[in-house]
Amino acid sequence: MHHRHLAAGTAGTALALLATGCSSGTSASPSSTPSATTTASSPPAAKLTAATAAGAVKAAYRSATAVHIIGRVTKGGQTSTFDLRLDKNGSAGGTVSYKSAQMPIRLVHGVAYLQFTTSVLKAAKVPAAMVGKWISSNSATGKGMAKAFRPLLSYTTFVGGLVGQIPAGLTGGAATTIGRIKVQAFKARTGEMFYISESDPHYLVRAIAPHGAGRMDFTAWNHPFSISAPTAAQLFKG
Repeated sequence: MHHRHLAAGTAGTALALLATGCSSGTSASPSSTPSATTTASSPPAAKLTAATAAGAVKAAYRSATAVHIIGRVTKGGQTSTFDLRLDKNGSAGGTVSYKSAQMPIRLVHGVAYLQFTTSVLKAAKVPAAMVGKWISSNSATGKGMAKAFRPLLSYTTFVGGLVGQIPAGLTGGAATTIGRIKVQAFKARTGEMFYISESDPHYLVRAIAPHGAGRMDFTAWNHPFSISAPTAAQLFKG
């Protein structure tokens, strides 16, 4: 069905940075995604070095409990954007966009929920009765679609997958700022740029893929959020 293709395409595109590690080249322009800010405060620490940066950001990820990610990824000439809040406890919520279609998604107590908006109706030709309704991964209709989106809704899979790919052989380390956050900029041999908080914990603040393949901004590290399941009346019964 058309809406299944939409789900698979969106999830696959958004995971391109994780699955491929991206190819070599120069970093993409960051102009199309809002600048990252974070409210996490921490005492100043010695600046990172190229040799210690990868390990430090991985340690910060492991000790964190939640994060807010805003990003865009381009694959095969198509761009996906996403605005997601992920919690290590398994909760997640936000919006994924593909072409002109925007789809709110949630994960609550292991159950994924997808909402069919008017833009999804136009792009994927879903039945009009589904517009504004949520479908659950527990339903026959939602099971396959939710499976395609689940990697995006997992703190461990999504964030851990990206952080885990940061190589040890980085170069650079020049100080700069993103929003009001002091960061250090490191570059991988394959062209990815990683902007890491200068203060300890050394959270990843921004990642940019080469060749315009995408960018992700990471904010609100360790800030819990509340997400609830749609009500029974909001669920599609078909």
